[in-house]
Amino acid sequence: MPRIDKQWSGSLFAGTVPFHIQRCTHTEPLDVDRVQMHQHDTFELFVNITGDASFLSNDRVYFLARGDVFIARPREPHHCVYHHVMPHEHYALLFDAAACLDVVEFAINDPSCCCFFPAEEHKEEILTLCESLLQPDLPHCDRHYFFLRLLYLLKHAAREPLDVTQKLPSDVIRMLTFIEDRLDTSFTIAEMAKVLYTSQSNVERQFKKHLHMTPLSYVQKRKLQLAATLLQEGTSVSDAALSVGFADLSYFIQLFKQHYGVTPRRYKQHDK
Repeated sequence: MPRIDKQWSGSLFAGTVPFHIQRCTHTEPLDVDRVQMHQHDTFELFVNITGDASFLSNDRVYFLARGDVFIARPREPHHCVYHHVMPHEHYALLFDAAACLDVVEFAINDPSCCCFFPAEEHKEEILTLCESLLQPDLPHCDRHYFFLRLLYLLKHAAREPLDVTQKLPSDVIRMLTFIEDRLDTSFTIAEMAKVLYTSQSNVERQFKKHLHMTPLSYVQKRKLQLAATLLQEGTSVSDAALSVGFADLSYFIQLFKQHYGVTPRRYKQHDK
């Protein structure tokens, strides 16, 4: 898990927009099974400071340099991969876009756009703006200006240049599609490989190469994410488990707690 070096939480626009920003450092050795695919109920901006990070979202991998920004929309699964054992620093900004749709309209109108690659002179300004937003005693007018200035720079930044994105191979996309279409059922990786006319070892190899996690880990995390969404929408714990292919309720509760840190019931109650 990343170390949080500094953070600030509050609200913007007369208290209508909950806002959180943190500066993090990740130094742990790589482990494909510890790559955290996750989602948020809010918008997230990941601003890279140092290190060679990349993001997987939809069917593309995005490679980030210093000052580049990845955006994740509410409940949009994504995960970050750190390619070398070295300090990786980033800012993470999370905010409720529902209360300020007009200022993030440029990101909402183009859901296929996940990354922003500002001009070099704007990258350093973005990093400075993020650091300024961490100041606890920052005047309200300055905090609003810095946040809006950051969004303005992103709106006018380049998006997804070909030399920093990589489309996943068609075989991997077929595997991901198979999984997404069957999140409500129970299946083994061997069964998936057979339907896709390949071997289980090839499935394992492709996932580790392109997604930096095992296929079993990916399937479990996607099922748990869908279950969490169902719980937020009012579905009972037992029905949520069945809806994502878990016939064993105890096993579902065990995996859910490992992933989210709380039981499904506590998660459901906390979201109310």
